[in-house]
Amino acid sequence: MALIFDVLIRSVLAFYLLVLMTRLLGKKVISQLNFFDFIVGITIGSIAAAASTDPDLPLVYPLTAIGVWTAVAILNSWLALKIMYFRKWTEGEATLVVYKGKLLERNMARIRYNSDDLMAQLRNKGVFSLDQVEYALLETDGHLSVLQKAEYQPLRPEHLGLDVKRENLPVVVISEGKIIRHRLKELGVTEAWLRSKLQDQGVADLDEVVLAQIDSRGHLYYDLEDDGLNPDTK
Repeated sequence: MALIFDVLIRSVLAFYLLVLMTRLLGKKVISQLNFFDFIVGITIGSIAAAASTDPDLPLVYPLTAIGVWTAVAILNSWLALKIMYFRKWTEGEATLVVYKGKLLERNMARIRYNSDDLMAQLRNKGVFSLDQVEYALLETDGHLSVLQKAEYQPLRPEHLGLDVKRENLPVVVISEGKIIRHRLKELGVTEAWLRSKLQDQGVADLDEVVLAQIDSRGHLYYDLEDDGLNPDTK
């Protein structure tokens, strides 16, 4: 029983330490991790696993190791931010793999990237023919960036001479029935205006509102907790 309790305490400590280290290392989704980030993540995770499951291992050792790896990762990120050559050395740089519809075989061989992988990533971009590609670069995180030739690019409003107003992100003003007052202030609207708009739509109780947001045109959108939708409806 004591052993189980020890493992439980170690696991909880390791979990929250990993959360703290992740916050210190900054926000990056899995798809944006470079080679160095991947190594750091795997190593810190392995150390935390050892700290959780090995009761004979003094906690100070894995905690120190995690702290050192985190400090090195933060230092690496800072150096990469300040020194371009260091960033290229640790993170690499994008590689041009297609130029004006032609494969750059030498570049592809250098990064061990084959034509099947290229075509699969092009298809994911909605491009099925190399002839449509002006440039394609393989980014350091493994994603493929593609610029299509002008004649294959999607039609945009400026092509038709249309003047399109810039849209801003909608702002959430109610979350889980609670009004976010500082956002109302940023938008220049009052709580009374918000309540009036909701009442006009038959919403009298704010607790019914799961989410409400106002877009750049001043339109109010809201979602109710009980909106009459059947979750089993296909």
